[in-house]
Amino acid sequence: MALSILIRYPLNSSISSYTVPSTVKTIEGKAFDSSRNLKSLSLGNAVTSIKDDAISECTALSEITVAEGNKYYSSDKTGVLFNANKTALIKYPSANAAKTYVVPNTVTTIGKEAFCNCRSLTSVTIGNSVTSIGKEAFSNCSSLTSIYCKPTTPPTGYWYTFVENSEFKIYVPRNSVE
Repeated sequence: MALSILIRYPLNSSISSYTVPSTVKTIEGKAFDSSRNLKSLSLGNAVTSIKDDAISECTALSEITVAEGNKYYSSDKTGVLFNANKTALIKYPSANAAKTYVVPNTVTTIGKEAFCNCRSLTSVTIGNSVTSIGKEAFSNCSSLTSIYCKPTTPPTGYWYTFVENSEFKIYVPRNSVE
């Protein structure tokens, strides 16, 4: 019998690269929680559902790749995880070494904990199409100093979207809605 749900990646595993088995369709919430040695994660064509918090607290993770042809998820050349049509940014790998990131204009939603623990990022530019930002999306981004928000109508979010951060500034267009 083939396993179709990944409930939990082995805690404290020393493996740095992991490919989700080809039979897995669902990755449960907290499946990779605190996988501190995991640097690279590959998702196959069969994955149809990734639950909230599935890839959280993976502080060494520098890239997520998705197999060509997956109908539900995709990744870009920087290792960022999106839904298939790139309207939802799901996870920016915490150990990505880039200092700046521009959210693609196709993105309308930045997911829960999407940038959580990204300690190298100093600047993020949020594109015009973003209408919502998930809980703790930018939490614990200790180097983050500026967020450039391009939409004139601010995205909806939560008061704790930016918890546990150093001081930073959010820049908005001059003609933004209050």
